[in-house]
Amino acid sequence: MTTPFPAEELRRLGLTREGIGWAQSLGERLDMLEDIIAANGDVLMPVSSTPIDTAFITGTTSSEQTILTAADNTVTILKKIVLCNTHTSAITVSAWLIPEGQSLGDGYLVIDELSIDSDTTVEPTGLQNRLLSQGTVFKIKASTASKVTLGGNYIQRVRER
Repeated sequence: MTTPFPAEELRRLGLTREGIGWAQSLGERLDMLEDIIAANGDVLMPVSSTPIDTAFITGTTSSEQTILTAADNTVTILKKIVLCNTHTSAITVSAWLIPEGQSLGDGYLVIDELSIDSDTTVEPTGLQNRLLSQGTVFKIKASTASKVTLGGNYIQRVRER
């Protein structure tokens, strides 16, 4: 099990009360995740952090773009996604996390037409620290193709039984 982040150390790092609460909450969530995995008889292998290469979102209204599919036999956590609008006007972005065997639909929408002003970078909270079961597909689209860049990273732990 992970050790909760000590408040004294977090204060020394300059975190606010809210930041300390968030960090301790993250530690508790990691503990819960480890307990759930242990209860299923899985053994977690070392973590590998993988960057999502920065690229323009090419998916538009008629064709969503697949960014990531969670691999089999892994625990995948979508850690951070950053979107940057390079266009001269606002653009909307929508994103889905679609479980294995399901089809794209409103039930899996995690970002619904987020408006990003021109020359603005955002980190949408709907895509931060998301646990993805194996086979989950992360899809995204923008109202204008090739004007919003997407970057970020995810963590995968291989499960062995």
